[in-house]
Amino acid sequence: MAEKLITLICVFLLLLYPVKPDVGDNGLLLNGFSCGFSSVGNNMSLNGIAAIEKKGLLRQTNGSLMEFGHAFYLRPIQFKNSSGEVMSFSTTFAFAIVNKPGEEGGDGLAFAISPTTEVPGGNPGSYLGLFKASNDGNNSNHIFAVELDYTPSYPTTSSYSLKASTWTSVGTNLDADVEAGLTSKFSVSSGDDGR
Repeated sequence: MAEKLITLICVFLLLLYPVKPDVGDNGLLLNGFSCGFSSVGNNMSLNGIAAIEKKGLLRQTNGSLMEFGHAFYLRPIQFKNSSGEVMSFSTTFAFAIVNKPGEEGGDGLAFAISPTTEVPGGNPGSYLGLFKASNDGNNSNHIFAVELDYTPSYPTTSSYSLKASTWTSVGTNLDADVEAGLTSKFSVSSGDDGR
């Protein structure tokens, strides 16, 4: 009984421990997108049909078929401290996929971490502008991406999954929205906000 109580106390104390992401050697966290992208527009690389709208919203597409937009933050983000230890990384973002009434939307979007803002030869559609069939999985184009897929391209993978240097999923099933210990399925195409 005493052993169980000690274990419960240790778990409770760990839950009380404040968790925060590591900071760079200069002590700064990357912050500043909370008021929209207009305040950081000069630090963004936009290509394709991506644009920053007047209210600070980042628009990746414009309703055109087989088009894509990229938006990359230009300043390097440090993932290792001066000792060479890998630092933690977390992010939150909100997005909307808005379809024309009665029409199917595009294939989805991806949050990507890339060593370069140049994505050579990315195809729209199921590759979301990041790869194409001839360079998918090459050693020359390593990225990490979280895919929020509107129409699943591969029947064996989740619609929302982790990708690393290939468009084949290497990660986990992100199909569920987890809040307050409850898990429920939701679909990006349903029009529901996923909360």
